[in-house]
Amino acid sequence: GGRLTEVAGSGGCVARIAGSGCTAIRGFQSDAQVYAIALSPDRLYALSFNPHVNSEGAVATFARNPSNGTLTQLAAQEGCITDAAVAGCRRARTLDDPSHLAVSHNNQQVYVAGGEGLTILGRTAAGGLAQANGAPGCVDADGAAGNDCTLGRSMPGSDLLWVAVARDGGAVYAATG
Repeated sequence: GGRLTEVAGSGGCVARIAGSGCTAIRGFQSDAQVYAIALSPDRLYALSFNPHVNSEGAVATFARNPSNGTLTQLAAQEGCITDAAVAGCRRARTLDDPSHLAVSHNNQQVYVAGGEGLTILGRTAAGGLAQANGAPGCVDADGAAGNDCTLGRSMPGSDLLWVAVARDGGAVYAATG
């Protein structure tokens, strides 16, 4: 009891680059940094951003095998969503300079706090993530860069650092720095 054991083989770990003995994360640039992870009962979401290239953000989605703990990134666009155009990944608005993510208690949304505000990603039928068009897909301070987001109050500069979802799912809270 209480002892952690790494799962053997490449399914027991993920890495941003190939060749480490772990599963390479698709959608993350080679010099991107993994900043946060979040778990749902059947998924692991990993958040990264690249501070060297316009702070572009990405979220990778992994299926988690509950019986043995192995991780497998979902195929094609179900496995990654990014701020920049990356082959094989979906695109998302306002996923620039991300810092934190949270999963809703019904496991149907992932909220990402970042430099352009709050990115709202919904779970697809195949288990990946996609952003709704227009205002339902994001919240920012000023509709910057034509993002067509919901206008948020008390969001100076929109640099959000943290996000949390109320246990009952009735509210999402975000904090600035």
